[in-house]
Amino acid sequence: FGVWKGTLIVTLACATSALISRSLAQTVQQRWPSINLGMFGKRMAALEARLGKAHVGTATAVVALLRLSPMFPFVPTNYLLGLTSIDPRAVFAGTFLGCLLPQAAIVSAGVVGASALGGSISVPPKLAAM
Repeated sequence: FGVWKGTLIVTLACATSALISRSLAQTVQQRWPSINLGMFGKRMAALEARLGKAHVGTATAVVALLRLSPMFPFVPTNYLLGLTSIDPRAVFAGTFLGCLLPQAAIVSAGVVGASALGGSISVPPKLAAM
């Protein structure tokens, strides 16, 4: 697909999967209302209350920063975002923006690797061994 098209496809897939996971978490929360961020302590409940009232732009920035941080695994974060009252548009946009740079780097590496395997570029043996 190339770098640009591949990055767009992968990033859209990440953002869509975040929305699907969020929807699943909200479905579980509707069945069992006792499952919420308050289970994790008073700080999480206070954070949820503030995020629920936040402007869409602020919530988008928070989600984008979560996606940029390697400390938070992707899938559990999706489900935890589903337990919040953050606007789904903010989850989608924040995930898209936060995943754009890392996905571009990964797709670029894949394109270079495919070119090297195809013989269209030469890679020094020491670099190839890495």
